[in-house]
Parts: sequence; C-alpha cells; structure tokens
Amino acid sequence: MFTKGNKIYADVGYFLKHKEANIIGLTIIGDADDYEEIRILDDLDVQVEDNKVYIYGRKFMVLPDSITYGDIKKRIIKSRYTEDDQLAIILNKDNSEEDAMYFQKMQEWREFAAEVARMASKQ
Repeated sequence: MFTKGNKIYADVGYFLKHKEANIIGLTIIGDADDYEEIRILDDLDVQVEDNKVYIYGRKFMVLPDSITYGDIKKRIIKSRYTEDDQLAIILNKDNSEEDAMYFQKMQEWREFAAEVARMASKQ
C-alpha cells in the first residue's frame, strides 16, 4: 500500500480493508493507519456479464464503453489515474525516488489493466 496526498492506494494484487468498519476498496481517501492490505487470490478471476467486467470474485466491477481490449484497459486505468495524473507522474518520474516509485506503481496498474482486458475480451 502507498499514499499520495490523502489517497491510499492498494498495491496490485491487494485491496484495502478498513480495520474496524465494513469498507473495502482499491483506492480510498483516508488515513492509511485505518486500513490493511488484503491479498487477493493469486489466480486472477475475471468475469464478463451484461457489459460489466467483474474482478476478484466479483468484489470489484468496471463498466467499460464496450467489451473490447482497449475500452476495458482504459476504464481500469482511469479508475485509478486521471489523464492529468498519468501525465504528471510521467513528467516527474526522474525528480525523486518517491516520484520514481509513483511511476513504477502506475506501470504495475497499467500492466494489471492490460491483463484483465486481455482475459475479459476473450470471453
């Protein structure tokens, strides 16, 4: 898990769970001390139903414009990073170790989005 500003981000392959409340998510605004990362199944589970893509045993869902590789990947990436966020991370990646880490985390998310899109677009 990592934070940027007041947002907490789960690493790829994990989700965030509030330690006391019934709250889960991949990106949450709050205090990192209130959350723990829960490892999601090692086998990626992707299901497509009614133009929705379900991930991790239906814990998370995305609504792409269409069930195509490009639209699914784009929607997953945008669920975490706006276009402005992506541009800022790319432009600043060489400024510090922290910025390099944000770039690496974004790349891991993009790879995850590509894998989900590949699996979903084959269904």
